[in-house]
Amino acid sequence: MTPKPTTIKQEVSVHHLPHPRHIADPEFVRIRREVTDLVKWW
Repeated sequence: MTPKPTTIKQEVSVHHLPHPRHIADPEFVRIRREVTDLVKWW
């Protein structure tokens, strides 16, 4: 999401990740970093 006015910046798909998800899975870590970078606005 972007700063005010809030809009969706990008959709990040996680459908390809297996269930149950493991927080140490390299793909999960990559997606978590991507999402973190997208929500930082400062």
